[in-house]
Amino acid sequence: MKLHQQTFQSEILNREVTLYVLLPTSYESSDKFYPVIYMHDGQNLFFPEHSYTNSTWQVKETFEDRPDLPEVIVVGISSPKNETRLDEYCVDSFEIERNNGGKGGIYLDYITNKLKPYIDKTYRTIENDSAMLGSSMGGVISLYAAMQYGHVFSRIASLSGAFFVAPKVIEKRVKNTDFTPIKKLYMDTGDQEQGVGSNDDYLLSNGAIAASLSELIDPFRFRYEIIPGGTHDEDAWAKRFGDIVRYLFRES
Repeated sequence: MKLHQQTFQSEILNREVTLYVLLPTSYESSDKFYPVIYMHDGQNLFFPEHSYTNSTWQVKETFEDRPDLPEVIVVGISSPKNETRLDEYCVDSFEIERNNGGKGGIYLDYITNKLKPYIDKTYRTIENDSAMLGSSMGGVISLYAAMQYGHVFSRIASLSGAFFVAPKVIEKRVKNTDFTPIKKLYMDTGDQEQGVGSNDDYLLSNGAIAASLSELIDPFRFRYEIIPGGTHDEDAWAKRFGDIVRYLFRES
C-alpha cells in the first residue's frame, strides 16, 4: 500500500491542510476504480509522530492485516490544533461552555466541492461511492454530512460522537432529514468515554440521536453499538475501525 502526503494552504478554511492519501494494494498493478473514505483528524491516522496523542488509528496496518476488508482509497484530512477544530466540526453553535461551532458548513462545502473533485480527478475513484468517518467532533460533522450531502457521502460512520455539544439542534435536524440516499450509517459510543464531556454525556446524547435515526432508516442500513470498555482515544477507535469499514461497504 502506498501512502501519499501533501500540505498546502487552503484559502477557504484559512489554514494549512495536510492530506494523507492511502492507496489500496492493487492500485498500481490494476486499472480498477475504488470507493473513497474521507476521514477527519487525518494527522491521527497513520504516524504517531504526527498525532496529537502519539497514538494512531492504525489505518494502514489494519488494511495490511485484514485481507477480508474491501479495497478502498482513504483520504485523511488534517484538523487544526486550536479551537478552530471545534468550529469546523460543528455546523451549529455549542450549547455548553462556550460559543464555538458554526463553521462546519464551510468545512463540508470545502470537502464536497473542492477536495472531492480534486481526489476524483487525481485518482481512480468510484465518484458516486464515497464514505465519511470520524470520531468525537469528527463523528458530529460526519453525521452532518449524511444530512446535508447524503447524495455525495452515502456511507457514514460516527464513532464516540460528541452530540451533547448541541443536542436539541442536532436531533431536530435529524428528524427533518430524508435519509433515503444513505446506503449505510454506523454509530457507536463506548461505555467508558471521557473526552470533551462525561461518559453519561456520550451515552445519553448518542442514544437519543440513534433512537431518532432508527425511526428514519431501516435496520439493514443503520447500526448503533455501545462498545463495552470503549474509551475516548485512537487506540480504542483503531480496534473497531476494520469491522466498521467492512460494515459500511457490505451490501448483504
